[in-house]
Amino acid sequence: PEGVVHAELVDDAHLPAPLPTAAPPRPVVDQHTNLAPGDPLPPEADQPTYTERDIRVSERTAERLKNQSKPKNTSR
Repeated sequence: PEGVVHAELVDDAHLPAPLPTAAPPRPVVDQHTNLAPGDPLPPEADQPTYTERDIRVSERTAERLKNQSKPKNTSR
């Protein structure tokens, strides 16, 4: 019948372990990482976070960068 729920009462000790809410932060290592003996791997959580303002330049700056001469030490 509708509205009837079949359930079983279980002692808390027999419940399954809860799943973690989020995966642990992954280690972040690249060619610029220097670790001394005994240093732990740096996790993602230790990395800086950036906002849109941190990575965007103004139109004036973009135009100035576009019009400047190429770098002297590269073949670009």
